[in-house]
Amino acid sequence: TASDYEVASTAPSKAVDGDYSSRWGTNQNALQNEWIEIDLGSAKTVRQIKVFFERATAEQNITSFKVELYNNGSYTKVYQKDTRATQEENILLDQDYTASKVKVTVLNGDGGTMGWVNVGINEIEVYDENQASVVSAANVANTITGGVLDKDVRELTIADLPEGFSAKIVA
Repeated sequence: TASDYEVASTAPSKAVDGDYSSRWGTNQNALQNEWIEIDLGSAKTVRQIKVFFERATAEQNITSFKVELYNNGSYTKVYQKDTRATQEENILLDQDYTASKVKVTVLNGDGGTMGWVNVGINEIEVYDENQASVVSAANVANTITGGVLDKDVRELTIADLPEGFSAKIVA
């Protein structure tokens, strides 16, 4: 749910659809105290939140926003930024929290460099751990390097891989 949205194509659900080209967007001249609430379905651990604002950092029109978590019938503010937002806000909380809802409220803004006076959020992501510490297969693959095999080389040394990963050379 949200405080406002302009048309069906900018409905609140667009901020959690996994599509970074869609967005939740408020009506024009709706830039103060506009909020969007993400229902997590049940109580979950929350450690990190990523907010992908529509405007590029150089064109940003959001000058203040906060994040609140809902648990046991009330909201707790866990983060507030009172300077101009960047396009991708990566919020690592100081501890694990339990929440069933996440609420992002734009407290204030201006037209930015484009004179656009509304809120646009392409995506909101909520994680139960610091994503910087998560090892993905793509990250592991990018670290694998080795020598060149020729007719006299019978062995290729590969760097140690993180637990749970293995590498296979197919020739």
